[in-house]
Amino acid sequence: MAGGADPDNRRCMNWQPDEQEQQVRQFVTRLIKFRRQQADFLATSQLTWTIDGHCLILTRTDVEQTIQGRFNLGAQAVSTVSGVSPILTAGITANEMAPGGFELTVA
Repeated sequence: MAGGADPDNRRCMNWQPDEQEQQVRQFVTRLIKFRRQQADFLATSQLTWTIDGHCLILTRTDVEQTIQGRFNLGAQAVSTVSGVSPILTAGITANEMAPGGFELTVA
């Protein structure tokens, strides 16, 4: 949103759909849908985390499935996981994950 220092920091919300960040909205909608679909699994599965180079890897596992989130916390791009099709991504181009990017996979 546009704005500046007080009192310009209290501009009205722009509710026009063509001017909002539709990509962000769609992405958040996909995250919410995934969370709702996986609510039981996320509440009962075991969580582990590891660091691999500059990537934080969060893994949730139960007897039926594994969900893994891989987050690039470094300042350089890193290779994506080969042979796995992610269900949600951000900052992925070709086979690289940009700084701040992530990939979410289900197996």
